[in-house]
Formats: sequence, C-alpha cells, structure tokens
Amino acid sequence: MASSETISPPESTAEQYWQTHFKRWQESGLTQSDYCRQAELSRHRFKYWRRKLEPASVTRRKKKRETGFVPVQVRPSSVEASLTLALPNGMVVRGIDAGNVELIKRLVAQL
Repeated sequence: MASSETISPPESTAEQYWQTHFKRWQESGLTQSDYCRQAELSRHRFKYWRRKLEPASVTRRKKKRETGFVPVQVRPSSVEASLTLALPNGMVVRGIDAGNVELIKRLVAQL
C-alpha cells in the first residue's frame, strides 16, 4: 500500500474498518485480490464484508442480467361479452363473444 497509515480493528468498529479498506481499495485501482494481498487481508473476509455493507440496490443492480425479455402488462379486454344464450331446459350460457362463437355452436350441437 502506498500509505504508511495502518488500520487497526480494535480502534474502530468492524464496519468502519472495512469501509476504510473498501475506500482505499477503490482509490488504489487494484483488483480485490491484489489489494487484499498488499494489505494482508483475507480475500474471502473482504468479499463477505463488502457484500454485507454494500447497499442492497447496488448489489441487485450489479447482479441483474439481461434476459432478452421485456415486461408486459396484461390489461382486461375493454369489450365485454354481451351475449347470453338461454336454452329451453333452463341452462344459461353467458360470456359469448366473437372469440368463442364456434365453441358455443359445437357445445349446443352436443346437447
């Protein structure tokens, strides 16, 4: 490390200790592994504390992957089915529209 300052965990909380290291690492331009090696830190502990202290939104943004899918909103049809068929036996078929007329024809033919 370029700085001759040392960081000692007993003098500060663990969070402050790691926040200081994260700031120094980002300013150093080194990879995490190289910084940990130079600062004599456990790379696994460094990653653990980074994940723990990093805001959740930043973590999610980094982990978000492009899937090729786009969000789609499904809205109910603005056209209401207005046809109802009342059969002589008392059976009533509701919700008939242009999309299911053929199905209703086949259904009535089976009765």
